[in-house]
Amino acid sequence: MHLPQHHPPRAKNLKPPESAISKLIYTASSLLTSSKVAITLFALVGMASLLGAIIPQGEPAEVYAAEYGAALASAIQALGLDAIFGSWWYIALNAYLILSMTVCSCRRLPGILAIISDREPLASRESFSSFAHRHTREYPNTGKGVAERIVATWKEILESRRYRIYHIETKQSSIQIAAGKDEYARLGPILSHIGIVVIFAGGMWTALGSYKHFVSIAEGDTIPLQDTPYLVSLERFNIDY
Repeated sequence: MHLPQHHPPRAKNLKPPESAISKLIYTASSLLTSSKVAITLFALVGMASLLGAIIPQGEPAEVYAAEYGAALASAIQALGLDAIFGSWWYIALNAYLILSMTVCSCRRLPGILAIISDREPLASRESFSSFAHRHTREYPNTGKGVAERIVATWKEILESRRYRIYHIETKQSSIQIAAGKDEYARLGPILSHIGIVVIFAGGMWTALGSYKHFVSIAEGDTIPLQDTPYLVSLERFNIDY
């Protein structure tokens, strides 16, 4: 008797297409869905974010000169490390990660939904032997009704452990029972990807749509904000202890 559980089908190695445009699309798709590329980009984004947290962002040149010295301050500004989170390359890395995770999730979701909705697994001995979670027991054929009692016993055991029975097949020499549980847990990676995409998209929205500027203003003054049509007024300034 076999108790298999479903596993997602493995992707087949597809032969690269022949035409130039098809090759370009194939290469782009391979890069977007490559786990190695995604891990490398995650590492790059992580290191860039760490630098952005260590190095003060958006400060005047004299602040960097006083903090790091003239030579290192020049290098920081030349490399754009004083404005990492708004730099084109940091935004491009985030955009690529968002696109990559979105494509991966869209490609995996139909297969996961098909597995969740499938209630008739393959019943051949070859297919059962490929499952990692299976159990086989031999029962002597001692009389009429033995198969029914075995099925009833295992149904009770599996249902008590919150398994759902998908398929039961009784043959002369074997009984095959397919069961599974927690099918919707397969959506966990997809939900994780969605959460990461939302976080990165929020960071890009902040980098592209936010405005930050420092001004010195005295009480009662009104000054314009640089590169905007807005004015800032300070009516009263109090310090409470």
